[in-house]
Amino acid sequence: MSLVDPYAAIVELAEREFALARDGRLEELCALAPAWEDLTASLPARAPAHARARLERAAQLQERTRTQLLGRRAEMLGELGAAARASRAADGYARIARGLIARVDRSA
Repeated sequence: MSLVDPYAAIVELAEREFALARDGRLEELCALAPAWEDLTASLPARAPAHARARLERAAQLQERTRTQLLGRRAEMLGELGAAARASRAADGYARIARGLIARVDRSA
């Protein structure tokens, strides 16, 4: 990250964040939170005019990151739903199998 311009560092961090979200590296993405806190803690309450373009770029990157994360969330919810359906089906087959085994045991 840039040590000279904190607003350039914000863009760099936002780019890293987007790349991690795009690649599905969520644990690494979460690990960036302290870097955001450290970086933003040193900023003035009102950004200087020269920082506008960089802050707009960072905002665009964060929106893209958000979109990536929402997409990943939808995928994960779909996977969880499929797993739950498979589990219910397996339970149903297991009940049937137990009943068949019990009948075979009684008839033997």
